[in-house]
Amino acid sequence: MEMASTEESGFPSRSLPQMFPQASGFGITGSQFINVSGDVNYHPPTMPEALQVGNTNRHEERYSDCESYSAQLTTRGRGYPLYVPQPRGNLPTEYQRHGVAIGDVGRITDDGIFDFFFNIYLPADHPINAVGTPDNYHPLTPYYDSADVTPFDYSSDHVSTPWSIRKLDQQLAAKCVDRLTELFGVLNHSSASRDFVFDCDGPQGALVVNPFGSHVQKLDNLEAMLRYTRQNAEAWYRYVNGPRGRRLPNGSLYLVTGWEKTRAWGIATFQDLATQSPFRISFTGANSMAEYRWSASGPARTKNSMTLPPSDEPLNQTIFIHGFSIAL
Repeated sequence: MEMASTEESGFPSRSLPQMFPQASGFGITGSQFINVSGDVNYHPPTMPEALQVGNTNRHEERYSDCESYSAQLTTRGRGYPLYVPQPRGNLPTEYQRHGVAIGDVGRITDDGIFDFFFNIYLPADHPINAVGTPDNYHPLTPYYDSADVTPFDYSSDHVSTPWSIRKLDQQLAAKCVDRLTELFGVLNHSSASRDFVFDCDGPQGALVVNPFGSHVQKLDNLEAMLRYTRQNAEAWYRYVNGPRGRRLPNGSLYLVTGWEKTRAWGIATFQDLATQSPFRISFTGANSMAEYRWSASGPARTKNSMTLPPSDEPLNQTIFIHGFSIAL
């Protein structure tokens, strides 16, 4: 059984050898491969040729928005980017309230969703594990020590492909938004909001904006988790591919060791554009900053979170995850 943690990862939606021939996991702690004997070998993954910087071949295979987004933002060192940050609506209510957690076992779907199965720190009868657990399941005890978790915050920021997307300074951004409002009638724009305006150029790019910043938690002490995973990985695959019917190939099961969450987000991708075809996209605050939305997106494919949740609600919008892929 093998476990891998890498800074740059392949896509779950296509076979690993095709997309990233040297990658087998995700994370931000460096490209390391950990096998059962504990040896460590370093091998940086590579991006798909069609998504590499400077590739202007317009006849390459077109990737889905999710694939394009994940491939390009994985290189930015913040973790594995989830194209769908919100938790699935069919999960237990308690899980939906908090979102991805350290100790979650799951997969990443073709659509960029974290498909949660169970959490290794919680008992089988816990509400979050209500859907089920593997045969002969016993949680990992003791629960991880909070002293082994590194928490930190990012202020209002964005993560993008720097070779194709450039953020305008705030003063110029405000002027651009005012002009958009004048020309196109952008409704309910809040003058108190911080606007995000970006100049973009092809052939491809990806971007996530966190207008209210984000919070990160990463587990540093992974020894107990690694031992537990080695002992139970086979049972996990039997459960996921048996009762849960996912038919996962070897290496497609993930164990979360950290996350980055935000209150609100905006995502944009573009690809297969002609060179020298710049355009501008804007992510602006509306309704007294209770909601951010794309007010101009040009040829980019965009989406954003819905109304801002109450400040006393826990964060559940996960934009990046860290962890191990598990292979038998």
